[in-house]
Amino acid sequence: QPKGGGSSSGAVAAMRTLPASVPKGQAAAPVNELWVMKHKPKEPKDLIGNGDKIRQLREWLANWHRVNIAAVPGAKKVAVKDAPKKAVLISGPPGLGKTSSATIIAKALGFAAIEVNASDTRGKTERDIEGGIGGRRSNAIREMVTNRSVSVSGACTRPQNQVLIMDEVDGMSGSAERGGMMDLIETIKLSKIPIICICNDAYNTKVKSLQNYCLDLKFSRPNKNVVASRMVQIAASEGLKVDQVTMETLVETCNNDIRWVLNTLQMRRKASTTLTFDDVKGGSSKDLDMSPFNVCDALLGPRANAAHINERINLMFQDADLMPLFIAENYINMVPASAAADDAARMDLVAQAAQCVSDGDLVNRQVRGSMKWSLMPFGNFTYVHAASLVCGRREPFDNYERFHRFPQWLGKNSSQNKQRRLLGELHLHATASTHFTANRFALRESYLPLLRQALTAPMRSSKDGDGKSGIPGVLELMHTYGFTREDWDSILDMTKFKGKNSIFSDPAQNIPTGTKSQFTRECNKATGPVHYADGQIKGMKKSKGRGRDSSGMEGLEGEEENGNDEEGDDTKDQAQNKLGKISAAKLKRINFEGDGGSVSKPIKGKSKGAAVGMKSGKTSKRK
Repeated sequence: QPKGGGSSSGAVAAMRTLPASVPKGQAAAPVNELWVMKHKPKEPKDLIGNGDKIRQLREWLANWHRVNIAAVPGAKKVAVKDAPKKAVLISGPPGLGKTSSATIIAKALGFAAIEVNASDTRGKTERDIEGGIGGRRSNAIREMVTNRSVSVSGACTRPQNQVLIMDEVDGMSGSAERGGMMDLIETIKLSKIPIICICNDAYNTKVKSLQNYCLDLKFSRPNKNVVASRMVQIAASEGLKVDQVTMETLVETCNNDIRWVLNTLQMRRKASTTLTFDDVKGGSSKDLDMSPFNVCDALLGPRANAAHINERINLMFQDADLMPLFIAENYINMVPASAAADDAARMDLVAQAAQCVSDGDLVNRQVRGSMKWSLMPFGNFTYVHAASLVCGRREPFDNYERFHRFPQWLGKNSSQNKQRRLLGELHLHATASTHFTANRFALRESYLPLLRQALTAPMRSSKDGDGKSGIPGVLELMHTYGFTREDWDSILDMTKFKGKNSIFSDPAQNIPTGTKSQFTRECNKATGPVHYADGQIKGMKKSKGRGRDSSGMEGLEGEEENGNDEEGDDTKDQAQNKLGKISAAKLKRINFEGDGGSVSKPIKGKSKGAAVGMKSGKTSKRK
């Protein structure tokens, strides 16, 4: 009984967890030991699920020294993707036994496993001597993998096989670990021992560069029947009575997470010796935070149709915006399990899936366009139906596709919006020049292909060879349609397409750099009339009195007609001061008549040019 006369029920419950007898030579397990550690697998036969992945890991580790260390010197170098892998990347959700599999297989093959967790500092290796001898973990790892350890037994020495297990490599982030992933890749290249990297999410951008240097092994959740059978044995050894159906329900509730199932059973054993179906069914299920790539695996994988339809619809709600795009992007790559050997049947299923994707797009348009959110489950159902038709093995389009493609529609839609914006600006400038009256579609289809050549060919081929003599002609054509230097770049961008033929080449590629610089300077110096402002000036009528006339000048004539000579003289002086700011060249260009210090009226029909000239505000050297 505990001190203070307290109740001994807790101690009795703890004693029930002890085994009836302890074998000779073994110490009794601690009373409060976690079942996860107590029943941790110790031999390869204790591992649950992923038998083919474990077999690949065993073969890779057994042949590592023969392939990477004892290789034939002077052998021909091969590409990175075809070269023997010095490291392996094990990925999968938590609780599947990834670390246990790596440790047990290494021990079975005679390797000494050295584990490094994400909680350790794994930043970039220090190159200076202070960081190297300062006990930095990254430097210790580099020293370990680039040297062979030797064990001493009497008078002889023999090499000791080691394997480095880097757990949670997708957690390498933060200021203390800046550059850690690139340093890990460099360590793999120089390593003289095998390296096993473990992560939870293989689609994480942090491990994307690491996949090119590792053998990729994706662990999946084991079948619930296999997990339930093993959990029933463990529960019976701990004095907890559970039937097979109840255990399968518990495993399904925990989403086949073995660690979570063991923790749940241990908590139940503290309170009771039995676990019924009603106890499990009334409990809450484990919340999952799955990435769109993992959801795509679950919906398009070989075992997708084994899940209930409601479960698959709920998976679509993990990201209701991205998942329809993922299904529409990747369903064409799937080889249906029901038509693996029949191409005609496969084409028929793909056509049916395409129809479902089209129907889902119509529903989503109603959901987001008309705000009919009640239709969203029906839209998700159409995409689930499409995935169920083609679920099976994935057939990549090329050797570099390691997992499902990210939706390309997002990038295409962004480019389309940009092209529409640029086309609208070009059409506005062209129509304002009064030399163009067609719509924007005609501008895109008929004018831009011709302007593409007309605005670049003179600067590519000219008499002097450098193309500078063709700049004035290009500027005159741009001035006619009201195009700017930015519009010149927009025209080339809008008429550029991908291809290997000469017609797809960039026309500005052969323009010399000096010619481009000169062309930019001339565009910046050009002072032509602003075409889209001309229409506004034409519509303005000349006003009397103190109002502004069509030239933008104060009403000089109105002041004279009022008979106020003093105000008229002041007004004339103000006009002369304003005209004094206009250069002589600009006065000549706008055909403004002036005789010395006197100012006369602008020539009829030229007020528009005077307004533009006065607006420039440049200081004149001529008084």
